[in-house]
Amino acid sequence: MALFKKKKDYIKINPNRNAKPMNEPTVPDDMWAKCPSCKRILYTKEIGEESVCPNCGYNFRISASQRLALVADEDTFSEWDTDIDTQDPLNFPGYQEKVQKMQEKNNLHEAVLTGTAEVSGEQVALGIMDSHFIMASMGTVVGEKITRLFEKATEQGLPVVLFTASGGARMQEGIFFFDADGQSFGCCKKT
Repeated sequence: MALFKKKKDYIKINPNRNAKPMNEPTVPDDMWAKCPSCKRILYTKEIGEESVCPNCGYNFRISASQRLALVADEDTFSEWDTDIDTQDPLNFPGYQEKVQKMQEKNNLHEAVLTGTAEVSGEQVALGIMDSHFIMASMGTVVGEKITRLFEKATEQGLPVVLFTASGGARMQEGIFFFDADGQSFGCCKKT
């Protein structure tokens, strides 16, 4: 004889169990951050605008616009080369859509921002890579903009300040080179 008897229908299923309770307090998603280095949970205001862990000094990723605000004198930045468009020479599926999504999300033309600005009153040629844009991977446009940054700085006699944060080569574009006439060719030039 059993000491305990199971009751029939002992589990009652709440039809609204997936519904969110009303008037429940919420915590914003970006209120806390975990430092990847020291593993400390940080209140985001502790990190500051420089995005540095106050415990161990780890530098969190920041956008190009954040770095520009930290480095350049206010309202002195003039952007260069916004007319260069990313191409899809390999017809990589979904690549153009990904680039367009990144442009809208990050409010950037490409993974590097180039131009002139004043830093502590001195005019400089400035380049800032943004790892939020496809991990700042280098496609043809990024390479071209950095090349033009140095060429224009040389012509104008300006020092160059370049913040790099590259995730490597952008595989969706393959390896393409340009000859003196601006014609592209693959990794091996036919002779």
